[in-house]
Amino acid sequence: MVSWFVYFFGCVGITIILTRSSLFESPRLYLSTKSEFVGDLVSCPMCFGMWVGFLSSLFLLNNGLFYSIYYGGAISLVSYFSETLIGMLNNISYYIESGCENGE
Repeated sequence: MVSWFVYFFGCVGITIILTRSSLFESPRLYLSTKSEFVGDLVSCPMCFGMWVGFLSSLFLLNNGLFYSIYYGGAISLVSYFSETLIGMLNNISYYIESGCENGE
């Protein structure tokens, strides 16, 4: 049970760090100038999560093609929901901070 938890959230962590962090903003911008498709891929957590899940399942877990596609889809969905949750929490904290600064 713990190993699946670590696997899923490890893949989600890799996906969100590569698609949203400021650390990889320069490589994302560079790739988007070279190819529109690759630029869209590296800036979309759902798209990139599919490939992270697929490749990690194929090579790290030594699964067959069918199960790798399955894990890719699962990682894609978990990445999307995690990124949406993180964005929602950021918006809530911004709303609370702006209310405190205005004296409300």
